[in-house]
Amino acid sequence: MEEEIGVNTIYGNQMISIISRIKRSIKSGSKVVILLLSSEQIRRLFQENKNLPLEHQIRIGEILWISIDGREVFPDFAEQTLGVITISQQFQPMSAFKSYFTSLSLRNNTRNPWYQQYWEALFNCRGVSCLNAPNSGQIPANITIDKDTSLTINSLFALANGLELTRRNLCPKTPRGLCTEFARHMKLSKIVYDLTKRSPFLGMK
Repeated sequence: MEEEIGVNTIYGNQMISIISRIKRSIKSGSKVVILLLSSEQIRRLFQENKNLPLEHQIRIGEILWISIDGREVFPDFAEQTLGVITISQQFQPMSAFKSYFTSLSLRNNTRNPWYQQYWEALFNCRGVSCLNAPNSGQIPANITIDKDTSLTINSLFALANGLELTRRNLCPKTPRGLCTEFARHMKLSKIVYDLTKRSPFLGMK
C-alpha cells in the first residue's frame, strides 16, 4: 500500500481513509508502515486514530511504524506507537565552514551582505560603534552551527557538483565555461537532477 498526502491536504477524512486501508493491510498480513511525513502530518494521523472507536483503531502491536524524523511526536502517542523506529538525517559538523565563519569580522568580511546585520544582533551594537564594541574582536569559537546550515551547505555543494558533471558530460571539449549544447539542451534540468542524484557527494569544505 502507498498513499500520498499533499502539502495542503485537509487531513481529517484522508487520514481516516488511510487508517482504514492500513487496517485492511494488517488483515492481509502487512507488518510494517513507513511514514515519509512531516511531524504535523504524523501527529494528525495518530490523533485521528486515537479519536476513532476502539474497534476501528490501529492498536498496540498490530503494526511496526518506521518514521523518517518526527521523533518528537511519538512520546505523545506512546500507547499507539510502542516500538516505533525513527531514522534521522545524519548530521556531520562542517569544521571548515565553522573555522571560516568564526574567523570573520566586520573588517575582513567582503563576501556576505547579511554579515553586518548578524554582527549587530550578536553584539547588540549599531553601525560604526560595532567596530569598537567590547568583546567584538571575533565570533566565539564555541558557537553552535545549526544542523540545517550544514545540510543546506552540503545540498548546495551537491547541486554544484551535479552542474559540473553535467557541464563535463555535455561539453567534453570545453575545459572551462559553457558550450552551446549546455545552454540550449531541452532537458537540461532533468540531466542535472539525475546526475546529482546518482553521484555520491559529501561536502567537506
